[in-house]
Amino acid sequence: MFRIVQLATFLLFAAIVAACSETPPPPPPGNPLVIAPTPAVEISLPAPTTADLIDNMRRADLVAAVEVLRLEPVSSQAAAPCTLQGVTYRIVEVLKGETASEELRVAHPVCLGRPFVDSRAIGLSGAYFEPGRKFVLFLERDETGRMRYGADAWISDYYVWDDRNGTLVDGEELRGYIERAKKASGGSGPSGDPFSRGRRRR
Repeated sequence: MFRIVQLATFLLFAAIVAACSETPPPPPPGNPLVIAPTPAVEISLPAPTTADLIDNMRRADLVAAVEVLRLEPVSSQAAAPCTLQGVTYRIVEVLKGETASEELRVAHPVCLGRPFVDSRAIGLSGAYFEPGRKFVLFLERDETGRMRYGADAWISDYYVWDDRNGTLVDGEELRGYIERAKKASGGSGPSGDPFSRGRRRR
C-alpha cells in the first residue's frame, strides 16, 4: 500500500513538473485593422523661413511656448485629407499677446502630408505630441470653439491656422529667430531659411 501511495505521489509530481515546463502558447495575432503609428524618424518637420516667422508673428493673437499635457482624439478620419484635432497644453511662456489661463485648449488642423501629421493614422504624431514635449505655437482666438469633446466639456480656445509652420519644436535657436521676427517691421528683416542648417528630427 505504501508503494502505491509513493508511486501515485511521484506520478503527480512528474505531471506538475511537466505542466510547468511546457512552452506557453504563442500570443494571439494582432488585430490587422489596428494601424501602427508612424515612427518619429518618418514624421516630417516644419521648415519655416524667416519671412514665415515674421508673417506668423504679425498675424498671431497669441504666441506661446507650451508643454503638451494631453493629445485629444482626432475629430474624424472620414474628413481626410484635412480634419481637426485638439491638444491641451500648459503655458511655459507667453511670447506675444496675453492670456489669463495657465492652460490652452488648441484646435490643430490635421492635413495629410503636413508637418507633425501621422498620415498613416490620420492624426497628430503621438511620437511628438506626448506629455512633456515643448512647442512654440502661433495662435488665433477660436471664437466659435471649432473643436469640442465630451458634450462640450472641452472646447478649443485657440486655433493653429498655419498647418505648415504654426507649430514648432521649442528650442534656444528658435527663440532667437522669433525674437528677430518680433523686431522686424514692414516686411523687412533677415531673409533666407534659418532652419536650413543643422535640422534634426528629435
